[in-house]
Amino acid sequence: MKPKLTPWFPGEVNPVRVGVYERGNDGIPLPYPFYEWNGEFWVGIGSDSPDKLIGRNRSVFQGIQWRGLAEDPAKAK
Repeated sequence: MKPKLTPWFPGEVNPVRVGVYERGNDGIPLPYPFYEWNGEFWVGIGSDSPDKLIGRNRSVFQGIQWRGLAEDPAKAK
């Protein structure tokens, strides 16, 4: 079962919570769409899986659309 996702948010709006998010342009996910928001900026170089994030440095891709889970995965079970 696919997780419920939030709508896409504009890149000027930062996530409220630290975590992994899917990112894209015009609602189309990037080729490696998963990045981590550390509370200050996006980190990593993207990944094709939220479990395999690459890098801990500030991403060059700031200000790109993003979306997250619409429900807590622990509560969805």
